Amino acid sequence: MPSWDMAMLASRLADPNVQVGLYDANLDFYRRYCLDPKRLMGWFARIESRRKAGGYDDAGDDIQSALGMMGRYADWWQNRMATAHKIIPLVCSRGFTSPLRSVAVCRHIEDVMQIVSMAHFPTRIRWGRAAFPQITYQQTAEALLEKAELNPFLECYRSFMAPHIGDPDLKQVIVTVRAPTQVFAGWTMARYVKSERPNLEVTLFGPRRLTRYASADADHLIEWGDEKELESVVSKSAHTNPDAGSEMPDFTGLPLPDYLTPERVLPLEWVPDGSTVLDVCAHLEQRYGATAFYSHSEILFERLFNVEPDQPLSEPPAHRLSLACRLTAQIDPDRFTRAEPFGVRQLRWRTVESVDSAAYSLLRPASRRGIWNHVTLETDTDVDVILFADPTAIHSWDYEPRSVSPLAGNYRRRPKQAQGYRSVTPLPGRPYWQEIVEPMTLFTQLGRRKPPHMTRWRIVDDPVRQIELGTEVQYHFQPPEELPEGYLDDICRMVEAGGSVGLQWVRYNLERAFLIGYATEQGVIVANSSLKHPRQEYIEKLERRSGIDVRGFLERGYTSVRPEYRGLGIGTQLLDGLTRRAGDRKIFSIIDEDNRATQKIAERNRTRKVATFYSEQLEKRVGVWMPEWMIDE
Repeated sequence: MPSWDMAMLASRLADPNVQVGLYDANLDFYRRYCLDPKRLMGWFARIESRRKAGGYDDAGDDIQSALGMMGRYADWWQNRMATAHKIIPLVCSRGFTSPLRSVAVCRHIEDVMQIVSMAHFPTRIRWGRAAFPQITYQQTAEALLEKAELNPFLECYRSFMAPHIGDPDLKQVIVTVRAPTQVFAGWTMARYVKSERPNLEVTLFGPRRLTRYASADADHLIEWGDEKELESVVSKSAHTNPDAGSEMPDFTGLPLPDYLTPERVLPLEWVPDGSTVLDVCAHLEQRYGATAFYSHSEILFERLFNVEPDQPLSEPPAHRLSLACRLTAQIDPDRFTRAEPFGVRQLRWRTVESVDSAAYSLLRPASRRGIWNHVTLETDTDVDVILFADPTAIHSWDYEPRSVSPLAGNYRRRPKQAQGYRSVTPLPGRPYWQEIVEPMTLFTQLGRRKPPHMTRWRIVDDPVRQIELGTEVQYHFQPPEELPEGYLDDICRMVEAGGSVGLQWVRYNLERAFLIGYATEQGVIVANSSLKHPRQEYIEKLERRSGIDVRGFLERGYTSVRPEYRGLGIGTQLLDGLTRRAGDRKIFSIIDEDNRATQKIAERNRTRKVATFYSEQLEKRVGVWMPEWMIDE
């Protein structure tokens, strides 16, 4: 994606007396440098030479495993490197939105970036990210700057930046640095420019906490947001008119067709006074043919949902928006009705600690409005437990630890192959979104699809194919003695994973149940429920606490639906099937007062609550529910 910073600088410095050239080092680094087959082959040889010399002896298990794979399957890796250049036209084509093609391309990118990363180990290079875990102090960064074998940016600038700074009329180079991932690269660029042309003025433009490290290699450090000082520095050498600039970004100096996306995606970081978000989007659509906008500004999220006036409900805009926000954002959930009129399709939520109930009060209503919720965790938590609690509200996630030092950069860790209901048989494959890795790449996939549809896609290997959860569900109703071998064990684990009942009597009750209903797909149990004979002491205890006599009743319970399958009506189908097979037997069920998901299933199954009481075993209030026809009788 092009740089918003450079586009804004180009517009601010617009003047007949000044010729502004734009150079996007990220574009050269990933498109021309990392995806070059010849260079990859050289790095592969470097890895092998370094391995033989013991250069990876202290590396972790992940590196050792990768080295072993490269040794055993050298021909396969050679092919991946030799065809790396084919990634570019594939990523830039409309065909990239095909699920299987996008998976193949993203896997190819991951393999190539592993070569780049291991060739510069311990530097870690990922698509759009860089981290330098070996940097702990400024002194170690200083020593690393001019070591091309560890600093990939230096070699890239030597290869591709030289023509841009060789112009004898060039007076000044402005390096923009906005994030920790850019600090070391920006410093490398400043050092390289000064070493090649010592008389050029070099200005680092960005937050002082990030640019201060390179102060010895720059003539000016200008704080981000202080455009007046920047204009003053430029005007001293170019005699510019400070009033000639524009507040709208100018992308004309950037090679927009070269960016690696299947459509034109532009950044959107702020809105000039007197304009609205839709005004700026319309301007960028018309002038540059943009169809999507990706923002890192949390202020833009607040402005869109809390400040700007409501838009008339007409046809949704042709463009799409992805916005950054905090899970602590102060917003009325009802304001998410503005999402469709504004074109918001993805929200990228960041949380420092974990996802609590207050966070879900934002995530769920956003999801109901067709927004894809992506959550980035900043602390190492039990990710799969937290995030699989409600995959209909949290559609994707990653983990991006904060760096101890900005010089160390950071990178998103690939999502764990986490599994809801971890104790039961795992579902086949892995979620489609986990193959895509980067939120921006995932955003490009949302152009033709809505979240409820895409969240159910999974990618299965051998051979690689796409399946969609919920399309081939089969329902079964059997007494416990007729269950296939091992199924009762899995159903017990399903009930345990649901976490809403005491576990002491689960197996005992299921072994003696009247009927067990369960749903399967791809040979895996995805939901279950049962009609069981309540124990005598349980019947007596229930009558004392609720006043209801359930002698001769069947208890409908132990209903559990995997998180990935919720919202598909599977629980309702199971309960309906059990009820129809109960004959003339009366039925009741116990549902936690805070278990809204199961309550909804009961309501859809024409069941109503008839009493409540406090369960000492569960330490919460529960309700007694019965079919409506039975209550009427």
